Amino acid sequence: MLLMLKKPNSDPAGCTADILALQDTLAVVGGKWTLLILHYLLIREDEVVTFKKMEKDLVGISAKVLTATLKLLEENKLIQREVLETRPIKVQ
Repeated sequence: MLLMLKKPNSDPAGCTADILALQDTLAVVGGKWTLLILHYLLIREDEVVTFKKMEKDLVGISAKVLTATLKLLEENKLIQREVLETRPIKVQ
């Protein structure tokens, strides 16, 4: 659930916009696994990281949660997904 704040009369101009931007950011990166996934990908930015490798390495995360988190990160342009032309098809 996303809480929306209303601008108090005493706030300086632009403060509400900053707070709303922060709320939007937290909505994306505030998930239980999100920062761990981002960290995992950042320290492996020169490697090909597949879904199966992530699922194996991130102990305790379900495939469903990993999929949902990756989709959210991709929708918000924090990560990029690439479908490889292999058999079977792989995604990195």
